[in-house]
Amino acid sequence: MSKWIPARAVLAAAIALSIVGPAHAQPAASKPLTVIVPYAAGGSTDVLARIVGRKYTSLTGQPLIVVNREGGGGAVGATVLKNAAPDGHTLLIANPAIVVVNPLMTPNLPYDPEKDFVPVQLLYNAVHFLYVPASSPANSMADLVALARQKPGGLSYASQGVGATGHFGGAMLQTLTGAKFVHVPYKGAAPGMVDVAAGRVDLFFSIHATGGSFVKAGTVKILAAATTSRVKAFPDVPTTGEAGFPSIILDFWFGLFAPAGTPQAVVRKLNEDFRKTVMSPEVSARMNEEILVPMSASPEEITGMMAADKVRYGKVLRESGARSE
Repeated sequence: MSKWIPARAVLAAAIALSIVGPAHAQPAASKPLTVIVPYAAGGSTDVLARIVGRKYTSLTGQPLIVVNREGGGGAVGATVLKNAAPDGHTLLIANPAIVVVNPLMTPNLPYDPEKDFVPVQLLYNAVHFLYVPASSPANSMADLVALARQKPGGLSYASQGVGATGHFGGAMLQTLTGAKFVHVPYKGAAPGMVDVAAGRVDLFFSIHATGGSFVKAGTVKILAAATTSRVKAFPDVPTTGEAGFPSIILDFWFGLFAPAGTPQAVVRKLNEDFRKTVMSPEVSARMNEEILVPMSASPEEITGMMAADKVRYGKVLRESGARSE
């Protein structure tokens, strides 16, 4: 039998290869997947990343390493992702504070989410609560504003970093009320909440995964939920709208991003693997315990969410005047 191969067959094979992509287009299961958490170790994002990571590894067999690169309200971790190889082995956990609010609030960022990143998959949606020390005389947002007006120098508020959710909420509160609130940025939620519990900082917008244990311990209390409807787990806690501040809505989604240029086939595979991970009964139940809503979306849907958030938060920022220092 002749071993001669017609030119048309060679051409067809080449075309087929160009469609499915090279053999390395899928993440290599033998090589660890690094997930960058842009906040301090021990914080809510870090804890949840490790829960997701363990399940991802059990489902795929691929090792997953969580690396903390805190600082700059997420800018440090985002810059690490920007400079990573676009091969599907490095991802970043980000939220609208990092990919939408930071670019709107802070000029000359070292990264551009629209140019430097590609969305991969959503993880969860998180309601932010307004926490104060248990010893605070404020029992409502109105009390808090009155206290800020009375106290020389005003009240201090923690944040996860410049441009992060806590900064966004505190800056809006100051602009909307005219009262004095002093920003105290941290390298993540965990150290900020520790100082709130100790009474060294007066307030903090953060999520239940960070503040829940402190509420149980009786060292902090919740004044409001920064969302549009009351949280079932805390039926007696009013929303920020009910407290008189309807524009302070901080129910942020968290998702995974890859460096721009990551092959589409790799992104699709990661999207599917993390969808299965997040929607697994074990991970979903753990997230529900932390007052989080497991989420899933295609990369295109996430891009649409970012565009909508840019309009939404851009309007809020213009109205409130909130800016980075």
